[in-house]
Amino acid sequence: MDGLDEPAYEALVTAAETYRAVVVVRLAGEAGLRTGEITRVAPVHLREADGSRGIHLLAVPSETDAVRDETGETADPAGTADPAETTDPAEEPVDRETVVPASLAAELRRYADQADLGPRDPFVGVSPRRVQMIVRETAERAGDAVPDRVTPRDLRRTFARRLLAGRGVDPHAVREAGGWETLGTLDGFLGPLDGEAIAAAVGGEAAGGEDARPAGREPTALAGFEALVDGGGAGPVEAVP
Repeated sequence: MDGLDEPAYEALVTAAETYRAVVVVRLAGEAGLRTGEITRVAPVHLREADGSRGIHLLAVPSETDAVRDETGETADPAGTADPAETTDPAEEPVDRETVVPASLAAELRRYADQADLGPRDPFVGVSPRRVQMIVRETAERAGDAVPDRVTPRDLRRTFARRLLAGRGVDPHAVREAGGWETLGTLDGFLGPLDGEAIAAAVGGEAAGGEDARPAGREPTALAGFEALVDGGGAGPVEAVP
């Protein structure tokens, strides 16, 4: 499966019975998180991008949560230190940062407030296996509106598909946001370009340089996500009680 199309994805989100289920689906489908990564992100990892008002970044912490010293040994082997006091979020081991839509950022903060989560309490405090079950159960509730056997991996592909095919985001930015090792992984989502399209893309930059860039468009990877981040209001999550 090359990911869900827009109607199927919206049906899946709407079928979620709990806010937790909504968060699980949207973190995979709109932030590109893997199953294990969904269980690790917390309020402390969400921030507004520097110099890009309204664009939010979600840091994806490394799999190990042990704080290690310069020798590679666990700095607090007894586990007595408070992680909130010993680890600066800026110094925490992070695999990558991904961009999240404004509506998802707002929903994550609202969910954290309602659930009384601390800065380092995971948004989704369950096992990776339970995350897989939540996606499967939600897909079953959506019925014929979604394909059979939807998995978190399919939702990551949905993330790539929406950005590449639907929004025209730079593939390099999508690869970095989703944590894929090579651009080849994304080839299936990239349609062929004819000569005119290639000439327009290459010739426009070569001829105009900085002046060829649309007004207000910053030459950063974040700019490619603006349509996703800003577009369309609060999103389907509001359909969930």
